[in-house]
Amino acid sequence: MKGPMMFMLGAKDRRVPLDDGWRYLEALRSRGVETRVLVFPEDSHALDKPQTEFEQWLNLAWWLKQHMG
Repeated sequence: MKGPMMFMLGAKDRRVPLDDGWRYLEALRSRGVETRVLVFPEDSHALDKPQTEFEQWLNLAWWLKQHMG
């Protein structure tokens, strides 16, 4: 992986534990990959709370604008 990566993690996710997400993130960073991470403390895997959905779309739009012009 060489392109910029954005992670959105639910702190209560049982499918992908938060520690796994952090380890993958750190592995990418150690290889010089630009990363951004958002952790939603009250969400699980679905990231489906209304406020979370708003924040993830807002941040995704910003990320895409930054990296796709």
